Amino acid sequence: FGLDAVKEVCADQDIGSSGVSLLLANLVDKSMVQLIDEALPRYRLLETLRDYGRDRLREAERDLVRSRHASWYLEVAERCGRSLAGPDEASAVKMLDRDFDNLRAAHLWSIEQSDIDMALRLVAGLREYSFRCMHAEITIWADAAIALPEASGHDRYPVAVGVAAYGRFVRGDLESAIELGERAIAAAEQLAIDGSGLAERALANAWFYRGDTERGVEWMDRMITSARRGSPARLAHALYMRSVAFTSVGDNVSGAQFATDCLAAAAESGSPTALAQAHYALGLALKSTSPVEATAELQRAADTARDAGNRWIQAFALTEVLWLEAHHGRPREALARYIDVIDLWYRGGDWASQWLSLRHVFGILVQLRADLGAATLHGALTAAGSAYALPFEAADAQRIGVLVDNLRDRLGAAAFASAVRRGTTLSDGEIIDFVRAQIHALA
Repeated sequence: FGLDAVKEVCADQDIGSSGVSLLLANLVDKSMVQLIDEALPRYRLLETLRDYGRDRLREAERDLVRSRHASWYLEVAERCGRSLAGPDEASAVKMLDRDFDNLRAAHLWSIEQSDIDMALRLVAGLREYSFRCMHAEITIWADAAIALPEASGHDRYPVAVGVAAYGRFVRGDLESAIELGERAIAAAEQLAIDGSGLAERALANAWFYRGDTERGVEWMDRMITSARRGSPARLAHALYMRSVAFTSVGDNVSGAQFATDCLAAAAESGSPTALAQAHYALGLALKSTSPVEATAELQRAADTARDAGNRWIQAFALTEVLWLEAHHGRPREALARYIDVIDLWYRGGDWASQWLSLRHVFGILVQLRADLGAATLHGALTAAGSAYALPFEAADAQRIGVLVDNLRDRLGAAAFASAVRRGTTLSDGEIIDFVRAQIHALA
């Protein structure tokens, strides 16, 4: 915890903020509180002393302190959430990372108390942090918040439902993502408020992932219309998605144009994430015509995202950088680096993105003639409905079809079918273990 939190949570009419500061300094001198970062400053209380403190608090005092604590960290969440749309994004991410345990405690308090306002505002404030830093847990908080009685009348309800919808998409539950996205749209219309474009984002991704590009594009266009009423960073995200959609259906010229428009909105916002998204979209649009320039744009996206703490777009960009590296004569080196990308998606629980990265791994396994491993992974991708989903390039589906035909010819129909069957029986965790073993053996 920080000193500002101590002053806000612990000061009262009997002891003001200066008195609290003096007490804290005395506890540090007695080694009862640890000073873990002098620059901020930042403190930690040992678990045994924390338990002792809880026991000493009377019930009424405990509720008061927990309420103050939750209110303070709601303010932190909302303040940092606003900063994520601008140049101070990296600092905001670091603050939220440091205080995630405190934010979790605030969420638990809001649910225990059925505090609809706090529960919904906390989820809404942390929505971009959840997606960018792959804290899928916050989408579970959204599920709990929208389930509170009478939550549907609150003006943050459509945003929280949008967070829940996107959480379903990330976990690969496309039907629920669509159902919740439509619920969020209906709630925003009923309340006559802006839902921040989250429902449109979830619906566009879910429909596109299912292969219905027409519906996906319709929701992306609605997302752009909604974003024009919001911040430049929000508009940049919508333009980035539309750019990637154009590139995915083979219109690289329009993809590059929308990426350029995204870059302009990103520059206006000053948001590193928006800039990373713009460079990523431009890199994708250039992949088939200017691979060297595309690699530079994609690597720039990965580096910018990394510096901002955005693990999501960093992993996306690295997926494409490594794919290009594999295509230009370094498949083993690229395959070795895919381990970090796969682990990042796995820790973050983002299966929608994981399957796309694994599809690239499948292509490299075929390239290296690791045929049984490739066929097994193809079976797993097919069972997950992801073998041909959401191609980043129009030629992807055709390319994968050719690779599968080559595999069948090299292995023979019986051996190919056997390996594919094995892949269909693997659990998600087993698939990751299998792919790691394949990579270690080859790279």
